[in-house]
Amino acid sequence: MFVAAELALRWFSPVSYRKPLDESASERHDWKNRVHQPGSVPGLAYELAASIDTTVEGMHIVTNSLGLRCDEPLDRETPGLVRIALLGDSMAFGYGVQQNEDFPARMEHELQAALGDEHTVEVLNFAVSGYSIADELVMLRECALPLHPDLVVLAYCLNDPEIDAVQPLQAYFRDTEWWQHSHVLRFIRSRIHGRRIMKYGGGDTWRALHHLDGPYWCEVEPLLDEFARMCGASGVPLVAIVLPLLTGEPFDAPVEAYRYAREHEFVSRELGKRGFDTLDAAPLLGAYPPHATILAPNDIHLTPLGHDLVARALCPKVLAHLR
Repeated sequence: MFVAAELALRWFSPVSYRKPLDESASERHDWKNRVHQPGSVPGLAYELAASIDTTVEGMHIVTNSLGLRCDEPLDRETPGLVRIALLGDSMAFGYGVQQNEDFPARMEHELQAALGDEHTVEVLNFAVSGYSIADELVMLRECALPLHPDLVVLAYCLNDPEIDAVQPLQAYFRDTEWWQHSHVLRFIRSRIHGRRIMKYGGGDTWRALHHLDGPYWCEVEPLLDEFARMCGASGVPLVAIVLPLLTGEPFDAPVEAYRYAREHEFVSRELGKRGFDTLDAAPLLGAYPPHATILAPNDIHLTPLGHDLVARALCPKVLAHLR
């Protein structure tokens, strides 16, 4: 019966859910191979390639020797050095904008102007496209904290709890699990996943991921606990910004009622319990029509104006801790 069902699905109704990728035909194959590489840090499937200077998909991307989209870190003993480590995914990486248009780079410029010549501000951008909160925790432990930052910023996006290999880069670089080779097993897993999304999110993935009693948030809680524990043990303050998903909103008018406001409140509360000084970026960005702050109706990534707005909003919180 299993073999018959497998053949029937393969021939008449192929299952696309978690289908193993065909590397030769995978989406944006050139982007993956020119900018990313298999992870060199235990626990990371992939990372940004180090020391590249390239233009891909219209973006000029330069990385330092550590594989970060920012300048080389200065010597930690540099007089007046203020070092900030920022972790996140493609939103903080600056997908879709040019080098130094991302909000970590803009924040470095704003903080330097505020603190003056007696300080040298350095914002190290550890963000990588497709990273989940699990990947960001690994980056914090293995890469950011060893550089002894004065403050850590987490750029939280509503897809951060997607720990499974759902994002394209995750699927591309992670090993294919055994069950993914079977259409029957992928069909069963898709039905289970669909029922969970319906039960805990009313059919909305981002709501299901942030349901307190759901199967997804329970995986996130210990990761946030460990995030706070490690920073607390190092005496490093934590700031977080919750970034909105503005796709699906009227593209030519300010957002009057952001659909995920409840989820933002939930995340801000959960982060606050763990010592994060949290800022919600939804009201800030929602005051503008989405075409001014995000790249396209089907693309959540920020425009240069969106990055500027986020940087300016973050700076007062960061300065309060630094001072």
